[in-house]
Amino acid sequence: MKAPVYVSFQLTGVFQNHRSYVKSRSDTQMSGVVFDSEVKLEECEPLIATGERILHPCGLIANSFFNGAS
Repeated sequence: MKAPVYVSFQLTGVFQNHRSYVKSRSDTQMSGVVFDSEVKLEECEPLIATGERILHPCGLIANSFFNGAS
């Protein structure tokens, strides 16, 4: 195949535009600020920590990935 090769796919059952997903992020962390008084972890609800370990960056957006499995 010669470049460019374009691929199209459709996902079903994924609701990443849902309000709770879109709001679950810390713009301060995403801009590179490591935990300090500016970082409000409440912005990352519901994904702030795994067990006792605080995620950096936290939130659903920062911790989502697509693996292509069906």
